[in-house]
Amino acid sequence: MSWREADAEDLPFGDGSFDTVMSCVGVMFAIMRPYAPPPPPGAQPPPCWGREDHVRTLLGDRVTDGEAHRRSLRAAAFGA
Repeated sequence: MSWREADAEDLPFGDGSFDTVMSCVGVMFAIMRPYAPPPPPGAQPPPCWGREDHVRTLLGDRVTDGEAHRRSLRAAAFGA
């Protein structure tokens, strides 16, 4: 595996570059809303990525085999 940093709205990969794309922790950024500046006009809020129907709409017919799994993570290590 190799790590690449890039603008999520302008990724440096061509269509069909990957067999599988997954996100395990990307949703965590949705909790940052109170600390982030307002989004630009037309931008959709990050929590929408937690809804399978929304993600399927965004990805369109380019993704033919998608799966979504909801899990809970108890973060007890931080004294919560």
